[in-house]
Amino acid sequence: MLKIGPDILPQSLLSYVAFRVALRDTWAQLERVLSSDAELDCEGFLAEVPFLREAPLHIQLDVLAGTWQKHLLSRMFEANLLEESVVYAACEFAARWVEREPQRVVRALRHGPLDIAVPVDHDLAADLRGLYLRLSHTGDFLLLGQFLDLPPEESRQWKQQLGIDEACLEVLFDTLGRWHVSSGFLNGLNGLVTAAESAHLARLMGVTCPA
Repeated sequence: MLKIGPDILPQSLLSYVAFRVALRDTWAQLERVLSSDAELDCEGFLAEVPFLREAPLHIQLDVLAGTWQKHLLSRMFEANLLEESVVYAACEFAARWVEREPQRVVRALRHGPLDIAVPVDHDLAADLRGLYLRLSHTGDFLLLGQFLDLPPEESRQWKQQLGIDEACLEVLFDTLGRWHVSSGFLNGLNGLVTAAESAHLARLMGVTCPA
């Protein structure tokens, strides 16, 4: 279970929809990038958090898998700033595509491990956003983009005034600097992908498929 502030992210159909849409759409973008000789403008679901917009697509999938795994486990985990960012970005990303291009969401949910049929409408978009907004959170990760162009000392002063702990930001900087996915990447996607999808992702990412 994933705890954000004093609240636990509900293990529900809504959380599955948010993570599944974020996964499948970012995965599709990664495939387009890998199969094209041209430079494509593909940002992935984490672009919903301006500070993490430049995170490589395969690393976005990796951090989504790690967050999903903690969400599903019976043990309690205190979400760090990266995991909180992932939850927000998945919910907002899925809600945005529900509103703008419902068929994109339908495609993402199709042939998954759960056979679900949900109305892809404005109510679903509101519920997806509400899944995150009902949690007690600081939203500090959404403020960080404002500090990127400031001199270091001025940036530090603003963070202090807003009560942002710089030590908590290291996991976000680390994500931007990563290039290799975690060894347990595919295991983290249990319950979010089928066995066939897991095998496909293993080939795409160049990792070993779990037995």
